[in-house]
Amino acid sequence: MPLSVLATVSGVVDSFIVGSVNDRDLISSDADRALQDFLEGEFPKAEIRLWPRVPGSENRHAVVVLKDPPAVLFVKLYSNKAKYAAEYSALSAIGKRYSWTILPVAGSDSGALAWQSFPFIDLQPIDELAFSFYDWGVRLAELHSCEPPGSLARSQRAIDVVEKRLELLALLREPVAVKSAQDASAIWLRARGTVGDDAQHYQSIPCLISNDFGFRNTFLRPDGQLILIDFERATIGDPHWELGKAWDRELRSVSDREDFLGGYHARLSYRQDWPHRATLWVTRFVACVAAIPYALRVGDQEFLDHSIAVLRELRWEL
Repeated sequence: MPLSVLATVSGVVDSFIVGSVNDRDLISSDADRALQDFLEGEFPKAEIRLWPRVPGSENRHAVVVLKDPPAVLFVKLYSNKAKYAAEYSALSAIGKRYSWTILPVAGSDSGALAWQSFPFIDLQPIDELAFSFYDWGVRLAELHSCEPPGSLARSQRAIDVVEKRLELLALLREPVAVKSAQDASAIWLRARGTVGDDAQHYQSIPCLISNDFGFRNTFLRPDGQLILIDFERATIGDPHWELGKAWDRELRSVSDREDFLGGYHARLSYRQDWPHRATLWVTRFVACVAAIPYALRVGDQEFLDHSIAVLRELRWEL
């Protein structure tokens, strides 16, 4: 798509690029130099500002300032081409029905790196105090209403991966992981014949899911419109996956859950039974068991503590 479709701007919004690297002398690692070289090849004569690595993310990001025509792009460099393909397919499906998404204007997966560039939009993080959980439910329902591209991978249900997740957790040798693995196995031993059986017999209608739903991927456009971003993990699968982490974080309040589900069901009336109680419990359980190794790997103590606390909550709910 020609770059002339981009909105021209008079300058770069400083707050958007704080912490970016725009001087080659400040790029310390060979990997960063290679990324800078790659971007300079894709965007000759442009000013390129490589962002520092985001903790927990395998992707890299940059801001590219074009001079002719003047425009600013946000560039996402993917850690593998499968993520590029998933996000490209998901955004295409959403863009066919809804205007709130930000569509890429250029990109490629034919070279050494897969990347997509997006028009610069000064997105704002949501303010929980002024946030509408009803609207958030509407937005997720709209995502789930999109016709899923046939090219997307299909994900398994949570109930079908419980044993595998428990096995992976049991491989870790850190004391907190060993204790968590023992606790999780004991919880599942109690749950398998009750909520586990209920979840096994429940079949949700598969749909397009982001697999990374949460406040961290929810923003406001300058016009106040709520937007979901980051679809590199998108699959066709059980919509309960969207609540695996969000139910015990952003949706921990009963009133917020009611508002959220009110918006979701208003938009998707045929999913009035969502979330299914047993399937939601199993999905939250699997999300916790998977989160503990991740939190240990990236050094996220808050996420680790939260996951262990939710594991205790799930045991109490039995």
